[in-house]
Amino acid sequence: RRVMPLQKSISKSQIEVATSQITSQNPEMRKSVLLALGDLGVDALPCVGAMVARLGEEFGPETDVTVQRAAAEALGKLGEIAAPEAAQALATRILRKGPSLGTGGSPTEAKNLCSAAVAALLSLAEHTAFPGPRRVNDANGWKLPHLPAEQGEEMEMDGHMADQEEVQKQRRHYAQQRYAEECETRQVFAAALGMMGQAGAGLLVECMEYPDPDRQEMIIQALMKIPASMTPQVGKALSVFLESGYTKLRQAAMHFLQAFGEAGVAEATLVPHLTDDDPFIRRQITMALGTLESVAAPTAPAVALRLRDPFHSVRSSAVDALRLMGAAGAAALAEKLEDESEGLRQAVCEGLGHLAEVASPYVDALVLRLGDVEAVRLEAELALQRVGSASPPCLAHFIQTGASTREVQFLAIHALGLFGEAAAHFAPVLAGFVGCGVDILEETAAEALHRMGPAGAAAIAAVLAAPSPPVHVSDENPQQVQAAQLQRRRAAAQALGELGEANSKAQTGLLAHCLSEADKELKMKAGTALTKLGLSGSQALCSILAATAESAQAQTKALAIDCLVKMDPAYIGPFADSIAECMEDPAPEVRRSAAQAFAVLGSSGFV
Repeated sequence: RRVMPLQKSISKSQIEVATSQITSQNPEMRKSVLLALGDLGVDALPCVGAMVARLGEEFGPETDVTVQRAAAEALGKLGEIAAPEAAQALATRILRKGPSLGTGGSPTEAKNLCSAAVAALLSLAEHTAFPGPRRVNDANGWKLPHLPAEQGEEMEMDGHMADQEEVQKQRRHYAQQRYAEECETRQVFAAALGMMGQAGAGLLVECMEYPDPDRQEMIIQALMKIPASMTPQVGKALSVFLESGYTKLRQAAMHFLQAFGEAGVAEATLVPHLTDDDPFIRRQITMALGTLESVAAPTAPAVALRLRDPFHSVRSSAVDALRLMGAAGAAALAEKLEDESEGLRQAVCEGLGHLAEVASPYVDALVLRLGDVEAVRLEAELALQRVGSASPPCLAHFIQTGASTREVQFLAIHALGLFGEAAAHFAPVLAGFVGCGVDILEETAAEALHRMGPAGAAAIAAVLAAPSPPVHVSDENPQQVQAAQLQRRRAAAQALGELGEANSKAQTGLLAHCLSEADKELKMKAGTALTKLGLSGSQALCSILAATAESAQAQTKALAIDCLVKMDPAYIGPFADSIAECMEDPAPEVRRSAAQAFAVLGSSGFV
């Protein structure tokens, strides 16, 4: 018999006739009637109960799988109007225990077949006693039991068959066929639930908790067709699957999360879980936001807060997520650098640091954080180091023009000094603080210049060589200006000695020249500096001894010999002949100093 197409609007009697035909002995007739009812919309509501009875053996007498599928498809067409009666039944049928691939084969084969499901269930969050990262999806490290064949799956074989290998092959083929049929049926049922709006979506999410990767992947595909399914609950479930050992499940979760980002709901649905009590969930959510890359950039500040998480895996995932967000993430972080929350400012600074050169456009804003509270300042200083080459120019400019207080200026000088020789181009900026009269700034600048090596010494030497170096004193008092200039030169001479021979050996000639200066204190500081510069310093001092015996030079020679006496005898021993010649110098002060030097050399066994 053939079924005549039903009209869009039918009478009660026609509905009764259609319902009676659902129980026809002919499966094709039952399928045709069910599919026709699915097109009737609200008029088919009286038939929903009868349609549910055809979803499987749990609900009625229907055993034909193709009819079950037709019933599910028809209910899906009816959509939300059928949900109150049909949704729970569809979900129950999806979760029904059906044929598996565990029949037949060796225990090793069974273990391999179910390894994906087991790996998908492994929790990746480490215990607090084990702060390091763990290996994941190591299914081979687990002793999985042999899966026995399920009832009804055994295929009757010819008792006379002796080829056991062929028997096993046929069993596997039969199991695969049954399994494929069941998967196809579940897909139809999941698709039907997916057409039932929020009620169907909620049940699908519950079904997703069933530990079967194939079903979970199928459910995700169904949920993707429901716009209303983009909820925090679904986002949380999807994040768990991002490291599933089952490739198709992992890919489906990733694809759906990308749809979250494209729909602009990632922040509303995923960010709330960043503070979940379970560290595993926090880790997976940060990973999920990272997979969205620049699309999830608005969530960067919230992700940055996870950099302070007590669990290593969460912190590591947050770093990876921020890096994946790139420049857009850096921009979102920079907007929060002046947030009222100290914790957020601290996390944002750290986050920008992890972005390294990508955060270069926001170096100026980071520099301003040097004036923040200590916790934020320390993170800002570290971030500036991580950002790299863009930081020194901004720091140098800030030191000269932007520092609001001496304390902030000191912090900026210290931060610039941490770059060492990489910031050598800005050594003259720091040399400007040598002899400035503020102890903390002088000491910090000297330390920073020391890290810059020979370039730092050269910048200091420029101050020493200038007869009138610039000073921050009013021009109205010339004497005060001259005193400040002289003080700067004295401080420069002292600083060259503190930088050591490795950095200041090229400046020994300048220091030796300062021994003939009129200012006694400048001469003493230059001489003391030379005594700290090892062999280079002793060579410069001995070069003075060859000068002619004029009165002023005699004093310089005597001072040079006195400085040599203060040095290690090993440095002045090679110049014993030059010192001996000074014992016959016309100037008595030179002869006296030379005699003292020889006494020192003699006691040390050098002469």
